[in-house]
Amino acid sequence: MHTDIELRKEQGIEVYHGTCSSPVVQDEYSYFLMTLNVYFKHNVRKILSEAGYVASYYEKYSLRGIISTIQNVVGATPQLVCSHGAMEQHRLCFYIDFKPRDCVINSSNELLASKSSCLRYISLP
Repeated sequence: MHTDIELRKEQGIEVYHGTCSSPVVQDEYSYFLMTLNVYFKHNVRKILSEAGYVASYYEKYSLRGIISTIQNVVGATPQLVCSHGAMEQHRLCFYIDFKPRDCVINSSNELLASKSSCLRYISLP
């Protein structure tokens, strides 16, 4: 029996998001529901807001503090992407079973993944 993803690959249809979660997630609808569940369970904007980090172009926050706050709630190290001194994206990484994992691999420095594009103090627009 083929999964929906396997059939699409055999038919030459490109498959992107969620394909690495097979066979845990069997189809696109299940993947979509799973991503919504993960989003609401690990809502980074809410996590930061509840810790006192408010969206602002002018207020600057410690990169280390932001990362630590997310780590403490999610249980894994995020990766932040910044541009012009402001957080542009936050990335949470997961194992195939959707359990959080560190985005920093093979490093004892949790800032390593975020350091290349983020300053020590950043804004949260």
